[in-house]
Amino acid sequence: MTFHKTEEIKIKLSDVQTRIKKFEFDGNYIMVKGVSGSGKTTSAIERYKYMIEKEKIKSENILVLLLNRIQAFEWRSKLILKGSGALNITSYFGFIQNQVNKYWPLILENCKEVNQKVINPVFMTFESSQCLMHKLMEHYREKRDLLAGLNSPSERVAMDLNSNLLKAAVSDIPFDEIGERLYNSLEYKDLVKKMIFQDMNTIIGFYVKRCLEEGVLDYALSVYLYNNYLLNNEEYNYYLTRNIKHLIVDNVEEIVPSQVDFIKTLLPNTDTSLLLYNPEGGYGTIYGANPQYIRDNLLGKYREVNIEGCYTSKKVIFNLGDILEKNILYEENEKYDCGQSVEVEVITELRSDMIEKTVSKVCQLIEQGMEPKDIAVISPFIDVSLEYVLNNELEQRGYNAVNFGRKKRMIDNQFVHALIVLSCLAHDFSDIILNKDDVRIALALILDLDLVRASLLTSRVFRSRKGKTELVDLKDVRVIERIGYDYLEKYQQLKNWLEQYKSETPATIDEFFRRVYLELLINIPAANENLQICKQLIDSAESFIKVMSYFKTINNPNLEFVQVIKDGVKAAESIFDIEEKFSGNNVILATPMAFLASGKSVKVQIWTDLSSEMWMPRNIKDTENPYVITKTWHKNEIYTEEIESENQKKKLATLVQCTLKKCKEKVYLFDSRYSASGYEQEGYLSEVFLNTVNGERA
Repeated sequence: MTFHKTEEIKIKLSDVQTRIKKFEFDGNYIMVKGVSGSGKTTSAIERYKYMIEKEKIKSENILVLLLNRIQAFEWRSKLILKGSGALNITSYFGFIQNQVNKYWPLILENCKEVNQKVINPVFMTFESSQCLMHKLMEHYREKRDLLAGLNSPSERVAMDLNSNLLKAAVSDIPFDEIGERLYNSLEYKDLVKKMIFQDMNTIIGFYVKRCLEEGVLDYALSVYLYNNYLLNNEEYNYYLTRNIKHLIVDNVEEIVPSQVDFIKTLLPNTDTSLLLYNPEGGYGTIYGANPQYIRDNLLGKYREVNIEGCYTSKKVIFNLGDILEKNILYEENEKYDCGQSVEVEVITELRSDMIEKTVSKVCQLIEQGMEPKDIAVISPFIDVSLEYVLNNELEQRGYNAVNFGRKKRMIDNQFVHALIVLSCLAHDFSDIILNKDDVRIALALILDLDLVRASLLTSRVFRSRKGKTELVDLKDVRVIERIGYDYLEKYQQLKNWLEQYKSETPATIDEFFRRVYLELLINIPAANENLQICKQLIDSAESFIKVMSYFKTINNPNLEFVQVIKDGVKAAESIFDIEEKFSGNNVILATPMAFLASGKSVKVQIWTDLSSEMWMPRNIKDTENPYVITKTWHKNEIYTEEIESENQKKKLATLVQCTLKKCKEKVYLFDSRYSASGYEQEGYLSEVFLNTVNGERA
């Protein structure tokens, strides 16, 4: 591959869109560099429109790789195109799954690890992969006494193993090397730890082997198959280079190593390639990004266009971000006069008081005329208390706060809850315990009862003995009169429906959910509004049953799926969920990473919990370390506490700097001496931030 000599061209903000959209530079490849809010994404969108509308390039020949589905939605929402075909705008992982599915026959020809010669692979949902790994771990722990020296719960370790698998796949690290790398990185080693990591490799190896044999894939295995059996395939490369003639990649600073390699492979065969890079970014290490590998392989290789300026941040706040970065990384103590742009609010003793004052400030800003969507509450963790109090106050004023950092639990939806309760009443799921509150809430929805009468009815008709739950006849006349004969008739119809179902051959859980919705829930008020989440539950159940049918590890997939939902699995965000977040006039509630991943900028940011240690969480866990399972880490190197401290500071500095550059007018700082649990907080950010802006603790 012949690289152009690096040539830096500095462009003012006003000239960005014109120069870039017409690609008015020598050479086919351009690296556009600029800080957060410099106009890189806006320029790329204008370039995309220009290619289709003016240059008449087919949209099918343009590949746009973005960070996530949220940014893909943002792109699509801004594109009103004349005469375009299919939009090839996706995340890297979305692109890979599409290609693995489309060219599956090529993989089958060359991959001897896949035994099931099916037409298409089966892609696992998060629930499926997590359940499968969890059950596999339980089996090995109980039957073979593996991981004997590890006290962490199986659910937590299963998540870490899935995460390790993905990081290894995107860094082209052999799966059987994961445990060795983690063990070798330890400062203090012993035989127990060595056995734990050897056992991890055994579990991971069996998981990979069985999934590949059946053609059942998660993200990690999709990446593995794509890199090893498609990207190196001559026939596939012919298809790829013939169809993809133009490439646009946003957020290059956050991409994983295998995406870097993919870009390097694809670039020589493209007519134009536009790479967008933020030199101050790199917060996605926890997800597998590798800033060093990006710098080594992509920077300095192409013509570089440096965009000057930032339109999403006030200059004084922009400068504050740079100074804070320096003070965090190098422990300097440079002061900075922010004037009225940064306001340190009274720092309270108790966190509950801090939440109250934070919410009061949000409401005050709205009453003064600020649009809710122009306000972002930034916190290192979004707990129930903060979200509840904020939403409670906003709802009284006709507004809402949308949590960018948390996916909702499926079970929190009242229709999903009712479906789960009815599935337990209709099947012999003795391992799942229903309580009266579960049934009360479900009956209130299904029978359209108020909670008082629903409680009274539940106390008389719900029976739970030795793990068996059922509904019985209501015979107490006084209770019937208090509830009402119309509601009694509805209850009897529900009970009869359940008894009729029990007399039949049990359906798969997805078919059961479908029947319940169509026969019992469809006429309930708000059924149409909840159709999407019910469909999502049914689709997830169908996929789960299909995946689990390939493995003997799961004896009762119906039971396992209901348990997964009841335990609080998060719902995958649909396009409707994403649209709701972006289209409404809502206050944003987010962690720094979730806020940055959204691509949003606001007029006012309100930072809370400055003293929380969660601003600098540890990277090292018992069974995971994202800095070790990566391409640039030598597998025999020791990960010391000094390295850990440096990485924590780098991540904090990046988050602080990039977040502030998404604030146009003002920043408010809130803090409390004590956490919600009553422990005194000694987080690093509070000290650095307050020293920099000359703030004082009250």
